[in-house]
Amino acid sequence: MSRARRVYRKKIAKVIPYSVFIFIPIVLLLLIAPLFSQIGSGDSNEVEPEIEIISPLAASSGLKAIAQVIPNILSGDTNKKIEEIVSEELQGEKGTYSIIYKNLKNDDMYTHNPTQVYDSASLYKLFVMAKTYEDIESGKLNHDVVLNDTVERLNDRFDIASEEAELTEGSFRMTVDTALEQMITISHNYAALLLTSKLKSSEVKTFISRNGFIHTDFDAPPQTTAEDIVLFYEKLYKKELVNVVASDEMLALLRRQELNDRIPKYLPKTTQVAHKTGELGGVKHDAGIVFTEEGDYILVMMSDTNAPQHAAEVEAKISEKIYKAVVNK
Repeated sequence: MSRARRVYRKKIAKVIPYSVFIFIPIVLLLLIAPLFSQIGSGDSNEVEPEIEIISPLAASSGLKAIAQVIPNILSGDTNKKIEEIVSEELQGEKGTYSIIYKNLKNDDMYTHNPTQVYDSASLYKLFVMAKTYEDIESGKLNHDVVLNDTVERLNDRFDIASEEAELTEGSFRMTVDTALEQMITISHNYAALLLTSKLKSSEVKTFISRNGFIHTDFDAPPQTTAEDIVLFYEKLYKKELVNVVASDEMLALLRRQELNDRIPKYLPKTTQVAHKTGELGGVKHDAGIVFTEEGDYILVMMSDTNAPQHAAEVEAKISEKIYKAVVNK
């Protein structure tokens, strides 16, 4: 090894220890500096910079757009609005009311007296309709089968006393298809009795039990709850009642409802509603699905009061306000 190389190595050996002592403190200082800056800033690490971004005072147009969206998101729970609507509309009302709203898009739900038992009135026809479609789909029945019976026999078969009977004489002859149409769209009572005679009441009861409508009683007089009616419509909407084809046909039939003095009364004329009414004595019910661009929802309203016509108007107002709450109008 040359003398020059030996001299160079000796110099490097002397320099390295000094370099280590110089660089280590520098590295430590770089690592510790951020900690000092946080200590100096107090609790600034808890500041939410997003608060400035969504402020209504934001200057840029982009930030203003964000500021306009956030209040809608934070403006409140639809269920809370519906609770306020129902509370306001039922304030001072006499009698019994049950209201259930269920959003079919996000499963939001509001209930008021959901398990109160009522005379079902014509809501029992929903179960007759579903059982009829089940028999059609299984081949036991056909849309074109002719149903024929006298008023007297029907009244006797269903224990309808002459003073309570809608009719006491005459006869009816119609196809299954016609009976379904009239039973649902104009709530024709004898069309329902013709179908029930064909199906047999015991078979309708079995259908009700098998599908989980635990609060519904098909004995005279039929009884049910808002909770069971919501379940009926939810199954129907999800195409779980009988099958997809039958569910679609039942929804189409319910959309042709002609008795529209409650749920649809104050809604925009273009709004599609698949629903069924019920009324008997002091009972006034309406239950169905309201279809909107913002999301479809079930609305069930049942009541038993001394002023059924007034109750129908109360229900119509509740329906209108719920619709506006859902579609943000």
